[in-house]
Amino acid sequence: MIYDARTFGQLVKECRKRRALTQKQLALISNVGVRFIIDLECGKPTCHLDKALKVARMAGLKLFSADQSLQRNEAAHSDHTEPDEDGDEGVMLP
Repeated sequence: MIYDARTFGQLVKECRKRRALTQKQLALISNVGVRFIIDLECGKPTCHLDKALKVARMAGLKLFSADQSLQRNEAAHSDHTEPDEDGDEGVMLP
């Protein structure tokens, strides 16, 4: 479970490494700066949520809610730039 920015950042870092991506490569495919990746992976709590979620998707991390009533149509929110490989890391949020 993810309870804080540090845990989220570590999970993003682990996913990035599993995909054999450097911080620079992840920044490029996520359209953010390398400094943002560094801050996110270190758990900086003031990182922009939208950017952080995009970086997480590009690193292969999939987030979803355990509460089915909160689920939304995934296709409606897809930007078609997410990795679509098997083995993406999935994290269930409370």
